[in-house]
Amino acid sequence: MRKIISYLSIALIMVFLASCETEARYKFIHDPSDIAAIEIIEVGEENSQGSIDQTTVCVVHDIKAFMNDFTQLTCYYLYTDPVGIEKNSTVIKIIYNNNDYELISASGQARCINGQYNNYVGYRYFDQEQYEALISKYSDPRRSSFGQPKSNRA
Repeated sequence: MRKIISYLSIALIMVFLASCETEARYKFIHDPSDIAAIEIIEVGEENSQGSIDQTTVCVVHDIKAFMNDFTQLTCYYLYTDPVGIEKNSTVIKIIYNNNDYELISASGQARCINGQYNNYVGYRYFDQEQYEALISKYSDPRRSSFGQPKSNRA
């Protein structure tokens, strides 16, 4: 009887550990048709207002192409505590028509809704290599005409 309970316990632990993540679609905070702009940014330290300092690396001009590429990323839903944006990293900033925005990294998300910034809201993460390739594609003007460095922006 003890062996059966032991095996059952081990099987339950294995099932639990294997189901801590599942492949999923990324869920935006607003409808993608409400996207006003997409930027690749570098985030820094948290500032006195409670949000993260942000420096624009480039502005994505072809939102439709970017969104098509973004939806091709392998995305997973994480069944643990939410993960936020790590400081000193390069992330995607989705800005909506109502000025809300979300920051998306390979391993976490942050949001600013109605002027209230909230880090550690991300239950989704992406394949790191795919995510970095997407960032490179849109932030390196030599590789693509989709994104333009902010310094070249009028």
